[in-house]
Amino acid sequence: MSPNLQRQHEHMDPLEIIEHLKKMYGGQSRKTRLQLSKTLFRSSMSANDQVGPHVLKMIDLIEQLEKLGCTVGKELSQDLILQSLPDSFSQFVVNFNMNKMYIYLHEMLNLLIDYENQFSYEKKKGTVMVVKKAFKKKGKEKFNAK
Repeated sequence: MSPNLQRQHEHMDPLEIIEHLKKMYGGQSRKTRLQLSKTLFRSSMSANDQVGPHVLKMIDLIEQLEKLGCTVGKELSQDLILQSLPDSFSQFVVNFNMNKMYIYLHEMLNLLIDYENQFSYEKKKGTVMVVKKAFKKKGKEKFNAK
């Protein structure tokens, strides 16, 4: 604490000091909370990015908001992460929601990294599905009997 701030509070009891500091610096935390929530709710991962750093950034934003007294909640946190993912994770999102997974965010991160690794492995492997289309000739075929 700076000397000026100490002099201002030397004749106050602890509760008065806390209230006075909240009045002095409360606007800054509100502004910070707004900026953090704006960044969190607008987060979107591009198709070329890796899922690990993206989700870690989102978890960090959620934790910073909670430190400022803004509880996001487990389900909303999961939903925000899932909605920020590109279409290549659509199968993961469907499975996650069907299985009604209620896990910690870091466990979710590990599942997403595993899914991304599996998806990129299959993509590199070049799995290709070939569908053969059968054609029928119209009309009657003539056979030459020999």
